[in-house]
Amino acid sequence: MVEERHQYNASPHTDKTFSANSCSFDKSANIIAVACEDNTIRIFNELEQGMDAELTDHKDIVHDVKFDFNSKMMISCGADNTVRIF
Repeated sequence: MVEERHQYNASPHTDKTFSANSCSFDKSANIIAVACEDNTIRIFNELEQGMDAELTDHKDIVHDVKFDFNSKMMISCGADNTVRIF
């Protein structure tokens, strides 16, 4: 049986519920990037079990987020018709 290790809130600053559209682990499996419906990418730290950052560059829903194979860059795409590289 698979057990849940941790749970993170994809919309922690609001009473409204926004969906988490996709998520991606970095190469170390310690950092999780989450593409959120509220135009935000949230970065969670699995070791510290908390949020490290919120990226609010997108102007509309963030559909997907991925790390590159080295985890040196991250790419996202959103409903604002942009692809962003961090």
